Amino acid sequence: MPPIVLAKPPADAPTAADQALAETLWQPAGPDLPCPPQLHPWLTDTGSLTARLQAHCQHLTVEVVAEGRSEVDADSAAALQLPIGTSVWSRLVILRADGCAVVLAHSVTDMQHIRGPWSELPTLGNRPLGAMLFAAADVRRSPLFVAQLSSAHPLARQARVASGVGGSDPLWARRSLFWRACAPLQVTEVFLPALAARVQPTALQGNRP
Repeated sequence: MPPIVLAKPPADAPTAADQALAETLWQPAGPDLPCPPQLHPWLTDTGSLTARLQAHCQHLTVEVVAEGRSEVDADSAAALQLPIGTSVWSRLVILRADGCAVVLAHSVTDMQHIRGPWSELPTLGNRPLGAMLFAAADVRRSPLFVAQLSSAHPLARQARVASGVGGSDPLWARRSLFWRACAPLQVTEVFLPALAARVQPTALQGNRP
């Protein structure tokens, strides 16, 4: 019997990640989000996520997973109004509350803006981006959008791998654009399961300063 040869998909066939990006529905943050009640204020709050996390833990740390030059994917390209494949500056970090991974944050902007309005980004190191954004008087923020990311979504996969958190359930995320001198910076925040557990009403009351 001749060996079975599996047909290879065409080189331009969409991957699971491509499909997940295309199927992700970003919707305006509002009162009717079908999310867990304890996550709703976190997904819709227009203030600093860094400050909110710091109010619910003793020690907030930033772990840089990856940063540097990259190529913009289709999802961010649309939001930033860039051609797919444009060189961008990308930064991926895990936020840890008292050592527990609670949020994966991804920021991306056109590479040319690193030599201009967003020149501080490469120098942040382990400092939180939010502290810089909300301290700057010349930065304005777009409305928030919220989505559930399937396990095949690149950011959901990176969140679980980088944090060491297993599972395949969808993860809630939010994103917005920060504008400075007409230069947009897209920030996406993916909420890990430990955050929902941490901000249950009893835990929330106990961690407030």
